[in-house]
Amino acid sequence: MSTLTHTDHRAVADLRSALSLIPAVASAHCKISDALVTVWVGIDQDSRDIREAVYGVEEFLGDRHPDLKINFRVIGLSHEAGTDDYVSAPLIYQRTAA
Repeated sequence: MSTLTHTDHRAVADLRSALSLIPAVASAHCKISDALVTVWVGIDQDSRDIREAVYGVEEFLGDRHPDLKINFRVIGLSHEAGTDDYVSAPLIYQRTAA
């Protein structure tokens, strides 16, 4: 299978749409390689409800795109954070595809 680009993959559109409904999501970045989608979700506040909402998006994507393995990483960031900040941001929680 060829590498998918983030701009033309339906899962990315679904990801954007679903995460836009969670106000605490500051931004998100993803990397798609073959059938693995790794998503870094930056949130500007942490609570169990917010994490459950974000991981609900992961489950939604998994159900909608069963051919993909999805790996979400939730990190603490502000709305002003840049892409480079994702590397050094504190990891709040991670669930990895099996």
